[in-house]
Amino acid sequence: MPRGPNEKTREAARKRRDAQLGMLGDFWVTLAQAALDQSPAYQAWTQRSWQPFLDAAENLITPQGIYDQLAGGGGTLGMTKKMARRFDTARKAAARRAEAQQRLAKPIEWSPPPEKDWLLDRSLIRDAAEGHPGVPQVDIARAAPGPRQSMEAVQIPFRSMPNKELVRQQIQRGRGAGGEMWYQSTYPIRARMEEIGMPGGPTFEDFAWANSLTSPQSKVAVNAPTATALMTLQQRGLPMTMDNLAGLQAEMASKYGPEARKYFATQNKLDQYLRAIQGQPPSGYDAAEKITSYGQGLLGNLRGIPLDTHELAGLSYGTRAYPYWRGEGSVPTGAYGVFEDQYKRLIDDMGLAPTSGQASRWIGGGELTGLRTGPGDYLSILEDLAWYKAMLAGEPTAARAKKELDNALLGIEPLLPYYKLGRIPGRQ
Repeated sequence: MPRGPNEKTREAARKRRDAQLGMLGDFWVTLAQAALDQSPAYQAWTQRSWQPFLDAAENLITPQGIYDQLAGGGGTLGMTKKMARRFDTARKAAARRAEAQQRLAKPIEWSPPPEKDWLLDRSLIRDAAEGHPGVPQVDIARAAPGPRQSMEAVQIPFRSMPNKELVRQQIQRGRGAGGEMWYQSTYPIRARMEEIGMPGGPTFEDFAWANSLTSPQSKVAVNAPTATALMTLQQRGLPMTMDNLAGLQAEMASKYGPEARKYFATQNKLDQYLRAIQGQPPSGYDAAEKITSYGQGLLGNLRGIPLDTHELAGLSYGTRAYPYWRGEGSVPTGAYGVFEDQYKRLIDDMGLAPTSGQASRWIGGGELTGLRTGPGDYLSILEDLAWYKAMLAGEPTAARAKKELDNALLGIEPLLPYYKLGRIPGRQ
């Protein structure tokens, strides 16, 4: 039945009232957020006029409590229940930031291994400071946002100045703990594989894509050995199947005992690796953006940023978007490029390459996001895994560890996953 003119008029009036309340509520939330963020400009004003309001609001526990005290009794302050919930979320974000800043104040203790323990020539890392020599430093093409795709959750982490300071604190904390040269440290691996590689055997590009494709939901000390297991199947000419991967793990367990644990991969990842070694690596345009960025970074292109679950949680930790991004595997297609561009601007202001900033935040903020990988650059972790295998073989010497590393890079025999937390044992 058609609606009469009175009903239409009432509906239009409701919409106008809702819009007015929304604007007023947004004003209060913006004001309160700025005050909680300790913005100097807002502090100067709020301390003169609205300090009682802010003192009351900041100490309230529940959205209903905020509404009762600020909007109850006629709602003279204009805060609706919806705005009260948003304000409470902002208050919780401010408390989370304060807690995080205290945790991040403790430095991370890590230093590169002494030269006598090197398995590969770490001095080559300096040559890759601006990217692997000969590797073009190019941005990865990203899909454009859809016509109705919202960017709100993508923009929130970069609109809050206090949250951006928290991100900078994470980056600064992780720079000296292996983050700044994480991706550059794969250059000695490239050099070694080019030196000892066999015709038709795995290449450094295969190594990078095997690592990238098996990286989701896997700590590096499990991911890297799994990558070398795929290269072993490749070198032996075996089909990329889960049965063959399980057979390889059983072979390692028979030689090295129960510490030779399961490799972490799925049939889908094996299929993707097969396509990669056949010349079809992921493009990062309309899918697999994180995987592509990580693979390109390991190859020495420092322009892409892998946005995984740890990155999204760490970047949004001090904002109301944290509950949304926490646990997300990556950014939706169409929004990835927008998120990446904003993150790049923040990193660029710190004088770092995009991947260096990302890896530094990943390590520096790991305690906030549940990261299971310890400090250190990629090469140091890979070498630790070679030392670990040498230890299990009963010969924890540099010569044996280097042999194990060479065998893994050649696809002769893989390294062994290390699932436990803490430092990987074996290096003397």
